[in-house]
Amino acid sequence: MDLLDFTFRIEKSFGIKIDQKDVNVLENGRTKEQITAGDLHSWIVGMCSAQKVSVPHSSWSRVRLELARVVGKPPQLIHPNTLIVRELGFS
Repeated sequence: MDLLDFTFRIEKSFGIKIDQKDVNVLENGRTKEQITAGDLHSWIVGMCSAQKVSVPHSSWSRVRLELARVVGKPPQLIHPNTLIVRELGFS
């Protein structure tokens, strides 16, 4: 459920549309346990580019804040190499 909540928040924050097939691109043969916050950020930047939406300078801050809201942890604890499942409890 966290991924669904996060996806809706990112769509609103960045003005993009994310389909289920786009989520499969994120996983790209990996398990959710292997995905980091930095991977999520890169994926979102790619989604923005594909949809011709400007990537704001604050993109990392936005991703970190939305992750923090979804998992209920302080954003300061989230870094690009933070594992979203093991370290944040993302489900």
